[in-house]
Amino acid sequence: MNLDLEYPQTASQRDAAWIFTRGLRVALDGTNSRNWTTHLSFDVGRDNWMSAPHGQVTPVQAVNGVTHWFGLMSYGGGSVNSFDSLKRFAEEFQAKSSASPQYNLKKRMVIGLPFYGNTRNLGDICYSSLVKGIENLSPRTDVVTHRGEPFAINGVDTISKKVAWAKSQGYAGVMTWHWGCDFVPSDPRSLTGAISRTLRASK
Repeated sequence: MNLDLEYPQTASQRDAAWIFTRGLRVALDGTNSRNWTTHLSFDVGRDNWMSAPHGQVTPVQAVNGVTHWFGLMSYGGGSVNSFDSLKRFAEEFQAKSSASPQYNLKKRMVIGLPFYGNTRNLGDICYSSLVKGIENLSPRTDVVTHRGEPFAINGVDTISKKVAWAKSQGYAGVMTWHWGCDFVPSDPRSLTGAISRTLRASK
């Protein structure tokens, strides 16, 4: 189960996030009558998750003991979709979370991958919607034009590079937002297919 709370900015909001997450974890653990394994993932973005007033714990530290994974929301519009932006964000998050050894979260960090394009004026549009009708789309394509606007997307090559890097660095895995924006995996333009091929090749 994945929690996407954007974003606790005050001590009371941080405490509420922890109380809610702890309660949900207790409830999930109490419904395991079928021997299911229920994992709880907590999404963290660029804003307000790794900062706190002097002497207080951060929101990430507050929920650390009651969640299994942290999904890094390392995506957005423009250059935020780039490989370099992902790498900077993941390394910054890791450095901050490693300041205290008990909060070293790297092996529980799941790298977020966008399956949509974004512009300031038109907002988010699905990757598949943006590239349909483009013949002979290059795997390197990271910008497509829609309604006169350039949309930053993650093409097949960029997604593959992100996945290979996350695996080589020892992160827990990758997540996507959102899968319904992709082509079927057998389509050469499919980002899911690219992820699968990259993971198989790096075993």
